[in-house]
Amino acid sequence: MSAVLTLLQIILLLASGAELESDGRLVEAGVKYEENGDTRGQLRVLCRFLEEWLYAGEIEHAFILLQAMEQFPLVQGNLDFWYARLAWSCGLPEMACRELDSVTGSSWLMNRSRGMAAIYRGDPETALELLDLSWSAATTVRERFYSSHDICFALIQSGRPAEAEQVATRLTGSFPGEGLPPIALALSLREQERFGASMTLLQEVATDSLFTGITRTMADAMLEDME
Repeated sequence: MSAVLTLLQIILLLASGAELESDGRLVEAGVKYEENGDTRGQLRVLCRFLEEWLYAGEIEHAFILLQAMEQFPLVQGNLDFWYARLAWSCGLPEMACRELDSVTGSSWLMNRSRGMAAIYRGDPETALELLDLSWSAATTVRERFYSSHDICFALIQSGRPAEAEQVATRLTGSFPGEGLPPIALALSLREQERFGASMTLLQEVATDSLFTGITRTMADAMLEDME
């Protein structure tokens, strides 16, 4: 074995799950969290994959992951929330909205859930009100991140892409390696007819190994739509 490969193995063994996660090495981070019995770390990584798959409409992957996540001690209402969004991806909008409206749990989750239902119904103004409440009720950085990302899409839907760009730009700068913010940023640029800037960003995302495979796939699909 070469000295370089040996050094890389040593670095991987010494790296913590949090360090691997911050570097965008999510699979390795998940393994490290499992080795250390860090359930919260495992769930955080799984949620990152799940949120991307749900936004991308990757039904099969999302369903398999949701089944696996049922074995974890999840916060009340999370599974109901995710399965409702999966119903939307499966082409069941009425069921999705009905289930999202009935999700129970924390104030953050309930407002986010009802905000997503409003987005699905094509009512972005109501969605923004609810998602703002969700953002205010957030108790962790991750919760605030997801509420902010949802707000980007509600702003785009409401015909306010310049405001969505501001939010997405801040998220992209604050959370390097996260796949959803640059996708939202590219969408906001496209909606402002800044097609060159949008395509350049998508090309960067599609070819950057820092992002997950599903993020790169989303970027490729958006590029094809713009060509």
